[in-house]
Amino acid sequence: MVARGPAKGSSAYNMVDAVLRPLVIHTPRDLALPERGASVRRHRRSVVARRYGDQVANIFSGGGRELDLSNGGTEAFVEVLILAVSDLASEAWDFRFAALLILQDQHVMGRGAVGFHLEEVDWGAVESERARSKDFVLRATALAASGHRWSELGYYPPRVHDYLDRFRIMVEHFTPPASRGPHHHFPGPDGAATASCARHRILSGLPYWEGCFLCNQPR
Repeated sequence: MVARGPAKGSSAYNMVDAVLRPLVIHTPRDLALPERGASVRRHRRSVVARRYGDQVANIFSGGGRELDLSNGGTEAFVEVLILAVSDLASEAWDFRFAALLILQDQHVMGRGAVGFHLEEVDWGAVESERARSKDFVLRATALAASGHRWSELGYYPPRVHDYLDRFRIMVEHFTPPASRGPHHHFPGPDGAATASCARHRILSGLPYWEGCFLCNQPR
């Protein structure tokens, strides 16, 4: 399946634009997001990504800690989290966090062009909301680490336990800020991933693109 981009000017289009534009070095042919029906795939080098020789690390960070993952490591890390979040999500914020994870799909966004910072997440307006949001991320991480639905991946992610453990420690030690934003890189309520892929029972890329991460894997 070829992922199709959102309509130009829509809230989903603006969200993808907000995520990508600050993170990339533009070349002339890369300046515009696609029109309706065009692929969302990017051929850009992310400033967030860290290059070690020929290897690129996508960075997930928060509270002074970093999780630097290769493209393959990022794919496994994000996919097991999406499987867990798809089955745990129940509140509006959960589906916004799911959308953030979906936007890390390198088959759509481009290799070496993903990653996020916990400081950029809208954790909530009051302390109880922030505590609940943080707890959801930790519960999803624990469920992912249990091997939840890994059999559906089509491969075994051998190092993902370490990635999840490091991410868990990062989140545990992170104090969600009280600031209300703006949070340009965190999906808003109208960008939440509330649709489920009927075939795979995984939260899909709507409103950004059609299908879930299994739908968009190369054949």
